Amino acid sequence: MYLGKTITITLEGRTTHEVVCEKCKQVYAYEFSRTAAGDAFIPLGVLFRLQAEAKAKARAIDNLAYKLKNESEMVPCPKCHWINQQLVANYRLGIMPKAGQEAFFTASAFGCLTAIFAYIWYLSPDAFNPVVLMYTTLVGLMVTLLVPMTILRVRHLKRQSLDPNRDFPQTPVLPTGTPPALLTRRNTTTGTTEYYPAPVKESVVLGSQLGHVLIRKPLLVKENLPPYCSLCMAPTEVNKIWEDAATQTAFLLPVCKTCAAQLQKKKRLLALYFYVVVVGLMIWIFPDLLPFGYFKVGVLCLVALIVPWACADYLAKRKIRRCKCIDNERGVYRITPFNPRYTYLLDRSIKQAEGVVPRDNISAIA
Repeated sequence: MYLGKTITITLEGRTTHEVVCEKCKQVYAYEFSRTAAGDAFIPLGVLFRLQAEAKAKARAIDNLAYKLKNESEMVPCPKCHWINQQLVANYRLGIMPKAGQEAFFTASAFGCLTAIFAYIWYLSPDAFNPVVLMYTTLVGLMVTLLVPMTILRVRHLKRQSLDPNRDFPQTPVLPTGTPPALLTRRNTTTGTTEYYPAPVKESVVLGSQLGHVLIRKPLLVKENLPPYCSLCMAPTEVNKIWEDAATQTAFLLPVCKTCAAQLQKKKRLLALYFYVVVVGLMIWIFPDLLPFGYFKVGVLCLVALIVPWACADYLAKRKIRRCKCIDNERGVYRITPFNPRYTYLLDRSIKQAEGVVPRDNISAIA
């Protein structure tokens, strides 16, 4: 029975956190970004929609404000590579954040099931046995307690196992998508605090040799993409990076007109191939369709065209749809370009946007 639907609103926020190193008292900062969602139930999918949207937005704002205030990134000190214990503790809050709710609902579900089965067993005069009832209730209570305790224990172990200062004073192993450290300086003219990237060795920050580039969502804009085709490296304009710009889904790498025409041709050929295969399978599996008339068979084949076209679109564009969100809350994306040269240029362009690599002429490198 259809009773309604749940509406979800997602918000993104950014701020700058200043840090004082516990070891060397170096003052530095980093850009902190988070994504938070809020949901609300709409009765019958129509009633009270505006109220539900306002409620979902309010919850998203509260969740985002909590994350921006209480969570943090484990950014090491640019001078001694130490990560403050408070940063580590705040980062641990983002590991399995909903484990408490999951434990509570799991305990409630098992507790209710245990009570219902015990009550039904007690009311059955033929099957009633005090010993069996006692052991059944004890097993239900044990499961009710052990399952949520296991969930909370796993969360505790995962949080405590995170220790980036284990190899101090060596450079720590950081989580994927950790923002770079920023140094602070006072602008004597305006009287404000300015931030500039801390100097880092280029061999450390450039990771294109791994075959992919890690990008935080605030940097995932067309201005930071090299103006070259990601397939043949021909110069081109970067006009569109999202198939759906409103929801920012299905990221597309830039491609020149020649490669785009080849992809469209490949898409049409693949769609024709899949369409012939689907029609042949339908006639082979459902031979009784032919007596119903060619019109009905044609309608079914036209409906079946949707699946071949979707498969062809996926296979044709998989060379430029090479972006995957690996951390939704922190907004970290992993992009794996088809051309290794474009991977290097993209990695360098992103590091230049962050300021950890000096800007140079990208065209000369390409």
